[in-house]
Amino acid sequence: MSKDTIIRKILPKEYSFMEDIMYEVIYHPDPRNPYPKDIIYLPQVRVYWDIGEKGMTTIAWWKPHRE
Repeated sequence: MSKDTIIRKILPKEYSFMEDIMYEVIYHPDPRNPYPKDIIYLPQVRVYWDIGEKGMTTIAWWKPHRE
């Protein structure tokens, strides 16, 4: 892993961002007919991103290299 990558717990203010990202990464076989946004709340999908009671979801954050 690069020294410019930070792994940390997700912050409460970032939860909505996680929901947006999860929707964007779902494969849509027909882009003209996308799934509804609430698809991310189906149990089969939510298991991959649910924050849970303890907020244990982590995110990787890349720090841009500055010279």
